[in-house]
Amino acid sequence: MNSYLDRIKNVLMIALIISVAAQINIDAPHVAPGFVFAIDVIVLDVFIFCFLDKYTAMQIALISAVFSPTFRFITSMKAGVSMVENAVNCFPDAIFFIIYGIIISLCVKAYRGRRIPLLNFCISVFLADFLIEVYFMSIIRADNFVTMYMFNTLLVIALARTGISLFIIVTMEYYMHVQTERAHNRKIQFMVNQSVTIADEMRFILNNKE
Repeated sequence: MNSYLDRIKNVLMIALIISVAAQINIDAPHVAPGFVFAIDVIVLDVFIFCFLDKYTAMQIALISAVFSPTFRFITSMKAGVSMVENAVNCFPDAIFFIIYGIIISLCVKAYRGRRIPLLNFCISVFLADFLIEVYFMSIIRADNFVTMYMFNTLLVIALARTGISLFIIVTMEYYMHVQTERAHNRKIQFMVNQSVTIADEMRFILNNKE
C-alpha cells in the first residue's frame, strides 16, 4: 500500500513540476513563428535519469504528455482566443513528449537492464531534442525547409538544454554522494564511540575486581 502511494506521489510530483516548468519559456520568433525555448525538456531529462529504476522513460514522457499541455491549455486561456486556437498552440507538445519518450526508451533498452551511463544518456537526449525540433520546424514552416540559420540555432538550443540537464544531474549525484559519505562517516564515528565506551566500561569493571 505504501509503495502504491509512493508511486502516486511521484507521478503527481513529476506532473506538477513539469507542468509548471512548461510555463517558463523564452519566445524565439526569429527561429520560427511561435517557437519557444522551454525548460520543461530539461526537467524531463532529469526526471527520466533519476527515476529510471522506478519508471520507464516512456512512462515519464506519457505523464508529461498528458499533464503539461493540459496545464498550459488551462493557464493560457485568454479573452478573444478560441479554445480550438489555444489547443492547437498547446497540445502539439504532447506529440513532442511521446516521440521524445520513444527515442530515449530505445536508447535505454539498448543496455538491456543495465543503467545507462550518464554520458550516453546525454548524447541520447541531445539527439532526441535536436531531431524532434528540426522535424517540428520543418512542419511549422510553410515551405517545409529548415534554413542553415535555423539548423544552427536548434543545434545550439539542444546543446544548451542538454548541458543544463547534465549540470543538474551531476550536481544532484554529487550532493547525494556527499550525503551518503557523511552518513557513512557518522555510522563509523558512532561505532568507534561505542567501542571506546565499551572498552572504558570493561576496564572499569576489571579495575573494580582487582
